[in-house]
Amino acid sequence: MRDPSLFLFDEPASALDAESDRLVRLAIHLVSRGRTVIMVTHSLSLASESDRVLVLSNGRLAEQGTHQELLVSGAQYSRIWYQGVST
Repeated sequence: MRDPSLFLFDEPASALDAESDRLVRLAIHLVSRGRTVIMVTHSLSLASESDRVLVLSNGRLAEQGTHQELLVSGAQYSRIWYQGVST
């Protein structure tokens, strides 16, 4: 596949050192232009860069929206984000 219209990434930045993480994020950013990207991640910073975030809880869709919308909602994503920021 030389020019796929869809990319699926599963934990693309998991267990990487800072420089490798930066390079992976840059590569994802470059290849994602004009394409649909679905990314499964526990990284809140990576999720925050997405156009849309879907939060799963107990195997079900708990929330969805932009990073900013989810922060304002005060629900699960927001609580997790602010816990991570304060630690």
